[in-house]
This record gives sequence, structure tokens and C-alpha cells, in this order.
Amino acid sequence: METVRLLAGILRHLSSGETAPAGVVKEVVRVASEHLGFARTALFAVDRDGFIRGLCGYGVSTEHIRAVAESISAIPLIEKALLCGHTVHSQDVPAERAIPEHLIDIFGVAALVVAPLYTEQRLVGILCADRGEGIHFALGEDERIIVDAFASQVALALRIAQLVAEDTDAARQSERLRIAGRLHDTVAQLFYVIGAECARARAGASPELTPVIAHIEQLAARGGREVRGAIDSMDGLAPVDGEPHRLGELLGSLRELYDCEITLIGDWVRLAVVPSVWDVVLGAVREGVANAVKHGAARHVVLWLQASQDRLVVEVRDDGQPVGTSAPTDGGGFGLTALRRRLEPLDGELSLAENDDGGHTLRVGLRGTPPGAQAE
Repeated sequence: METVRLLAGILRHLSSGETAPAGVVKEVVRVASEHLGFARTALFAVDRDGFIRGLCGYGVSTEHIRAVAESISAIPLIEKALLCGHTVHSQDVPAERAIPEHLIDIFGVAALVVAPLYTEQRLVGILCADRGEGIHFALGEDERIIVDAFASQVALALRIAQLVAEDTDAARQSERLRIAGRLHDTVAQLFYVIGAECARARAGASPELTPVIAHIEQLAARGGREVRGAIDSMDGLAPVDGEPHRLGELLGSLRELYDCEITLIGDWVRLAVVPSVWDVVLGAVREGVANAVKHGAARHVVLWLQASQDRLVVEVRDDGQPVGTSAPTDGGGFGLTALRRRLEPLDGELSLAENDDGGHTLRVGLRGTPPGAQAE
């Protein structure tokens, strides 16, 4: 339940409508401290010469933060975060020499979390946080994942704020639409996490809490639908013809038929493969969603796509109940056996496994470059 409240708070504040860059910066450091459990938070920009420049602080003097101007190469912990692309942590900054000694003296840093802010493969800032002067602390894997999720939303918020601050032109509008699509993916994924957390919490909850958890779960599902509808209805998004349009029609019919939430992760619109491969992809989606709802009573299904020059992978993940991998399949004659037969001439593979936290994952993989495929 704590994870549910945390993610809900982050989403609420980051969708507050603030678009001025200065306002977004202040909101970011405040939300990071209030919702992620940090006492001090600072946001930095990176200039073209590879120097970090302080922008704003919360729980720490903004004047001191703005006085920071250091080469990235002189700050090993930040350099590590930029190289690996995700949140890193030093539990003993002085002993590990994670940042320059004079910064340790100025801010009294004992332990530090650093999160790079990337969006569209663009570095838009660096978030640094600790739990107070002279305080050592550990950072669990679950906490790191939440900080990473927060950082991805912060990066999008900062990038959109930058675009809003610029003069309006066609290029800007096009980029905003692309970012909006990515925003849909990440926010929809967070709504899915909230729903999944609720489903797990509901299993062991007391009778008086069960209706509250169920209500939060319903709101998460509604939020995912509203995000999808808002993005789809934006001006400038023309209907997509061809195979991706077939996917859209299929998802619409599946949502209506099974009354479930289906979330897309990955660049499905740009997937370009021959019709025989698209038939397999659509069959996997149809079969995975049908089985998830019919046999596992799933409420949320995530369709995950990864396409490259070497491999095409489609996963259908659900939050249903464990029913075993031998559950009957009756997807209109396109069951798992038929799906495997269609994969054989394409040198493909199929697997169905139970998830550690409940539900199942149907995985379809094609080795090598699928005929006609375009890498992301």
C-alpha cells in the first residue's frame, strides 16, 4: 500500500499542469523530497563542456547549489550514473571519494543518490538527493526502481517545459507529439504498477480496507484509459493505416469483449514486418489476452515489444491468478499449438510461464532480422 500511495502522489504532482521551466524545477525537488523520503534534493544541468551547473535545491541552500560548477569527470558518482544510465548510490561518500572533498565539506554529504534524467536519448539534468547532513543510508533495489521511475517522469516534464518555453513552430509541435506518446507509455506503465500493487494488497487486506483498495485499483485503470484517450485525441495524430491499424482494431475489440485494461509498451506503430509476421504478432496478442482474462481472471494486460536488427520479441504479461501453463486455449482456432506451428517456418519460439508475483507471461521471439523489419 505504501508503494501505491507513493506512485499515486508522484503522478498527481507531476501532472499538476506546471509548464514554466523554473516552476517545474522547483516542483521536481520538492516532490522528490516529500514523496521519496529524501531530506535534501538538488537538480543540476549539464552544459556542452561537460560541467554540471546547479539549478535548484530543496532542504538545502539554493544559493549553494547554484554555486556548484564542476566537471563531470571530477565527480565519480555522477560519471557512473551517466555511464550506466540509471540511479546509483554511495552509502559512504567520503570513504568511496564519490564526489570532490570540498563539496563533501560544504554540504556535509555522507551518502548520496544520483539519478540521470534522460528522455528521447537526451540528458536533460541530474537529480541528487540524501537523507540529511552526515547521515549514512542504504538504498534497496525496490527504492532504486521507484527513483528510476520518478526520474523518467521528471525528464519528460523538464523536456516538455523546455519546448513550451520556445517559440511555437511545426518542429516543436511534432516533437511534443512524439514525447506525448512516450509519456503515455511510461505513465500507463505506472498506472499498471499501481493496479498490480492493489491486487496484491487486496488479497491479504482486512474487510474494511478491501473496498478502499478496490476503488484505488479502479481509479488506476481509469487513469490508464484517460491517458490513452487524451494522447489519441491530440490534434495532429492522424489515423494509422496498414498493420498497426489492424492492431488498434484488435485491441479495441479485446477491451470491449473482455472489459480489461491493455497497455502498450514499445514502438508498435513503427514496427514494419511482412504480413505473415504480423499475423503471428496479432495471434499472440489475441491468444495472450483471451487466456489471461478467461483462465486467470486478469484485469490488466501489458503488451511489450522489443524490435532490433537481431531479434523481435513480443510479451503478453498479465496480473491474473496462477492457473498453470496447461490451461486450455480456445482463441478461435488460434491456440498455442497453432501459434507454434506458425512460428516454425519463421525460426521462432514461444513460451508461457507464471510470473513470480502472479499472472503469466506469453513470450514470442523471432531470431535474426524478421523479413521487412525496421529496428528501433
